[in-house]
Amino acid sequence: MPAPRLTAVEDLVGVPAGRDAALLSVLLDAAPVGFAHYDRDARYLHINTALAAANGAPPEAHLGRTVREMAPALADVVEPLIAKVLQSGEPVLAVEITGVDDRGHLSHWTTGWYPVPDPVTGACVGVAVVATDITTVVAEGEALRRMAMTLQRSLLPASLPTTEELEVAARYVAGAADTEVGGDWYDVIALGAGRLALVVGDVMGRGVPAAAVMGQLRTAARTCARLDLRPGEVLDVLDGVLRDLDEDAIATCIYAVFDPHTRDLRLASAGHPPPLVRRPDGRTVALEVEVGAPLGLADASRETTAQLQPGSTLALYTDGLVEVRGSDIDRGISALCEAIAAGPADLEELAEVVMSRLGEGDDDVALLLIRVPEDVDSRSRTVLVEVPRERALMFDVRSQARLAMRSWMLLDDVVDTATVVASELATNALVHGRGRVELRLRLTRDRLVLESVDSGQHMPRRRRAGDEDEGGRGLHLVAELADRWGFRATDEGKVVWAEIDLA
Repeated sequence: MPAPRLTAVEDLVGVPAGRDAALLSVLLDAAPVGFAHYDRDARYLHINTALAAANGAPPEAHLGRTVREMAPALADVVEPLIAKVLQSGEPVLAVEITGVDDRGHLSHWTTGWYPVPDPVTGACVGVAVVATDITTVVAEGEALRRMAMTLQRSLLPASLPTTEELEVAARYVAGAADTEVGGDWYDVIALGAGRLALVVGDVMGRGVPAAAVMGQLRTAARTCARLDLRPGEVLDVLDGVLRDLDEDAIATCIYAVFDPHTRDLRLASAGHPPPLVRRPDGRTVALEVEVGAPLGLADASRETTAQLQPGSTLALYTDGLVEVRGSDIDRGISALCEAIAAGPADLEELAEVVMSRLGEGDDDVALLLIRVPEDVDSRSRTVLVEVPRERALMFDVRSQARLAMRSWMLLDDVVDTATVVASELATNALVHGRGRVELRLRLTRDRLVLESVDSGQHMPRRRRAGDEDEGGRGLHLVAELADRWGFRATDEGKVVWAEIDLA
């Protein structure tokens, strides 16, 4: 069948012949937006310069030819749109189309498709399209998105510490509005002696203000971790920080500390979704946690203690993972429990499974998974030494500590150094502590941990002794010989610890 001949503009759009039609033709051809008119077989009856250039051919080369002939890469998108308009007689608006020019460059257009009625019968005899080039807008949006994601990543930890007693995996995914940074964050902080602090939080809102608040809360949490404050104390500090920053800001947060020696998980929650635990038998449940009000509302925090048995997995997350618009959050938590229960044992694989099933909502998502290995008991060895109150018997304490470390086949210089550190820790506890004193030695694959435990509440303070002072050099010596040292309060008193790297 011969191709239809392009006649006058009035035959295409139903305007009267003459000067008005000629003017309309000029306007269409000179317009900065693309315009085309197709017949019922998707053949070009008219196309202006802007849209023809996108197809890589002059307007006259299009006339009478089909979309598939002139723009084959777009035919599978354009032909169904033309068919839909012809069938319904209704316009189809705001359709974004991406094309590739002859140089391989991407172009992006937002299009509107309109029925063209016969001026006499009113029947739909063709389809017109108006297309606006948004390539620059899309490119700018991509640049903003990359900047936003770079900023977001800079506010999250570059790497996560792990220990022999605890495996960690984390994921963060921006929501639908990913040209803006968000207020979700997670963190894992090494506290020393194998203990880890685990943090997940969510500042309400989006954009730079929320990210700025989030960054300052994360910094404050890390400062509190350096002081080894309890979880409830940390949240109380963060609550005050948030109110100082912005009296109208609201955030939820959960802060937990895991101790590999006791396997205690001590945590506090400020309005945050409940942590989930997959037990060794695979059953996954929400931990019963005393939840305080969100940060910013001046509510005193409450603490909860639970135990993580070998083979257990803990999940901390933000509400974007379980909260779907129009659905109950309890249903989302149940779905997360099912995903974790049915997921693989490997933590990284489990994180991928959870995110693929539940992490595709409109909100940001932060996920932190923690697992106690099933063979954790074989990954460390511990010796407890009772320290008598008589300082004259410290020789026996040093001998027991040295004997235990030699049985672990440690190098002589490591044993010598650790014996001095252990002796100073025990002596410091006897002099400045109270009640029963215990010395703990724990060996893992890459470190030796030495801890003195007593019931005194007075925290030690390192000071430099003068040349004529008889004492005051113990903690200074510990700090010089150990790779790390510190102290923390407990319900029964305090622990002073030191670590020696074996790597």
